[in-house]
Amino acid sequence: MVQAQTALVSAITAAFVTMVIEYLAKPQLEARKDRIVEGNRERRKLMAKLFALTNEASRIAMLAQTGIGFHLGKAALESTRDDISELYPSLLKFEYLLTKRQRKLASKYVLGSPGKVQVLTVLAEMYESSGLHKMETMKEPRPEKLGMGPRIEQLWSALIEEFVSTYTVLTLSPYRPWSYFRTLRKLEQRHNEVERDLANSDDCPDEPRSEAENASSPDAP
Repeated sequence: MVQAQTALVSAITAAFVTMVIEYLAKPQLEARKDRIVEGNRERRKLMAKLFALTNEASRIAMLAQTGIGFHLGKAALESTRDDISELYPSLLKFEYLLTKRQRKLASKYVLGSPGKVQVLTVLAEMYESSGLHKMETMKEPRPEKLGMGPRIEQLWSALIEEFVSTYTVLTLSPYRPWSYFRTLRKLEQRHNEVERDLANSDDCPDEPRSEAENASSPDAP
C-alpha cells in the first residue's frame, strides 16, 4: 500500500513538473532560442554586407587618379554611400548577442564610416567643380595622381580598415578569452591611431585655385 502511494506521489509530481515546464518555461526557452537564431542570421547578413562593401570600396582609391579613373572612383563612392547607411541599423538588430566591448567598438566603426565617405564626396565634388581635375588631366605629361591623391588614399585606407575591423569584431567569441581580449585590444589601439592621424591631417583641403592664383606674385622675389 505504501509503495503504491509512493509511486502515485511520484507520478503526480512528475506530471506536475512536466506541465510547469511545458506551459511556463518552454515558451520562454523557445522564444529565447528563436531570438538567438534570428540574431545570428542578422549577424551573418551584416558580415556578408561588410565583405561586399570591402570589395566595392576598393575602387574608391581610383578617385586619386586622373582621367577616367577619377570618374570610376566617384561612381564606386556613390554606390558605397548608399549601402553604408544600412550598417548601423543592421547592427542594432543583433547587438544583444554581442558583449559590451564588442558593441562599443563595432558601433564606432559603423558610425564613423559615413563621415569618411562624406569627406571623400566633398573632396571629389570640389576638385571636379573647380576644374582642377580637368586641368590636371590635360597636363602633358599627365600626372598619375591628382594633387589631392594622398588625402583621398588616407581616407580610403581608413574606410577599408573599418569594414575589415568590424567584420573581425563580429567573429570574436568571449568563450575564447585569450583571442577575444587580445584582438579587441589591438583593434581599439589601431582605431585610435587611425582617428588621430586623420585628425592631424587637414580636415578641409585648401580651396581649389586656378593656375593664375597658384602662380607666384610679380612682386615675389
